[in-house]
Amino acid sequence: MKQEDLIRAIVDFASLDGFPLADRSHISFWIDIQPNSLVYGGEFQFGQNEYKPIDLKNIGKYKCHLFTGFLENFHRDHTDQGRNRWNRARVEKRIDGENIAHFIWDQGWEKNEIKAYVQSGSERGKWYWEEK
Repeated sequence: MKQEDLIRAIVDFASLDGFPLADRSHISFWIDIQPNSLVYGGEFQFGQNEYKPIDLKNIGKYKCHLFTGFLENFHRDHTDQGRNRWNRARVEKRIDGENIAHFIWDQGWEKNEIKAYVQSGSERGKWYWEEK
């Protein structure tokens, strides 16, 4: 899968919230992923400084579940079995057609997640590239 596939899927997903497409000038979306955990969200920007969060409740649990599966598959493909690691993504789709995507490996966040699991005494899942 390519970056364009991710952006297209985000735009399609965001449009499910019922907010009129004509009123959107910009979509910002974020993805934070750890083993066994995927969190995402975003917002529409319209006008000068007006923002509206993407309403996941309006989209519904089933469609969110399907989208989560898509994001997990995209992450698995895009990280190339750990050679191109990222645990945070920030994606923007602008009304002028410009697309921006940043894929980041946040080492500090990774260390804090591992430390939290150790302190709680629970076992953290592994990244799929660590599984043998």
